[in-house]
Amino acid sequence: MNTVIQTVAHYSRWIYGIVAVLGLWYLRAAWLAHKERKRSIFTLEREMALNRTYNIYVVAIFLALVLAFTYFVTKKVSPAVAEKSHEASPEELLATPTPLFMLRTPTPVPTATPTPSPTPARKKRPTRRFIPPPATATPAPPQVKPPACPNPGVKIVEPGDGATVKGVVVVKGTAAIPDFQYYKLEFGPGDNPKNWSFINSWKTPVSNGVLAQWNVAALPPGRYSLRLVVVDKRGNYPQPCVTHINITK
Repeated sequence: MNTVIQTVAHYSRWIYGIVAVLGLWYLRAAWLAHKERKRSIFTLEREMALNRTYNIYVVAIFLALVLAFTYFVTKKVSPAVAEKSHEASPEELLATPTPLFMLRTPTPVPTATPTPSPTPARKKRPTRRFIPPPATATPAPPQVKPPACPNPGVKIVEPGDGATVKGVVVVKGTAAIPDFQYYKLEFGPGDNPKNWSFINSWKTPVSNGVLAQWNVAALPPGRYSLRLVVVDKRGNYPQPCVTHINITK
């Protein structure tokens, strides 16, 4: 690296001269391309002249970078390298002449140190043992079980009674009675809703499978009741199956 710096600094005048000559030549070429672009009639000739002008600009930027690099190496880097090379190396600093004689320093006479009197040992205080407080048992979370529905053909398995849900709730269970016509899902606020809101209805019976996917994201958090109603072809339906859920965000 030092060789490159010294070479650039040594030939800096030649580099300046060559860059100046090239700059004048490319300046003339840019002027000619500009005149040719003005005189040209066809679009293709103008584009070719414009491309030559762009190429000349790229070369001009490169020559400017060469000038800046040469100036930086010559004025900043090269003097610092030369000054550092004149500093004494660690080997030269260590190779200092050893004096032929050394002054003898008088050896101090040891003085008698008085023997300290023994210090009576302190009595150790009994350490108190830390007795941790009795651990309290953490109450187990309540188990969520399917609601107790009397009719096996009208049954909700999931979500269980008291389950906490959010987002899209997958409702599983059974909706299959004799002379099946359709089943529907409804919901209402609280444990005993006075009014039920319709979710959707289906005309295909389900046995121990997915009854529906219910999106509860738009509902405010709170306690809700979800019920399954299965209707036969005569319009009759057995007792609906109801489960209670807690909706959170």
